[in-house]
Amino acid sequence: KVARMLELTENDYIHFFKRLRTANGEPIVISNTYITYDMIPDFDIKSLESSLNVYLEQTRKIVRTYGSSYVAAVLPDKEQKALFNNRDIALLKQELFWYVDGKPFEVTNHYFAGDRFAISEELSVIRENDKLDYQVITKLEKLVAD
Repeated sequence: KVARMLELTENDYIHFFKRLRTANGEPIVISNTYITYDMIPDFDIKSLESSLNVYLEQTRKIVRTYGSSYVAAVLPDKEQKALFNNRDIALLKQELFWYVDGKPFEVTNHYFAGDRFAISEELSVIRENDKLDYQVITKLEKLVAD
């Protein structure tokens, strides 16, 4: 699926990395990222020690120009369950798909601990000249522990 989204052939290369993000030592997000090799053939793996976004925008001067996001509840596979300390939780999967200047660039799948995050939306209706325009702002919010 990722190869199709990034329009890759069987001879194309990608950068793949998996990150486990924690808060106060507790695992809260697993991220799997795929980036096209032809746009960054010499990816600096040390950039993952801080912000990937800062590395792309400031160091590499790459600005994502279009993106889409898909969110669904999923059950963890065996590896994910182990990374989340074998807790029986559903995960919020967010699939991000980014383009740079009209060319597919990156797919990232985030798996958020379902007992630590929630999705909220702000909805606005704007009326101009008898026409309605709807705007939706979706937020992923970290839940406060009880």
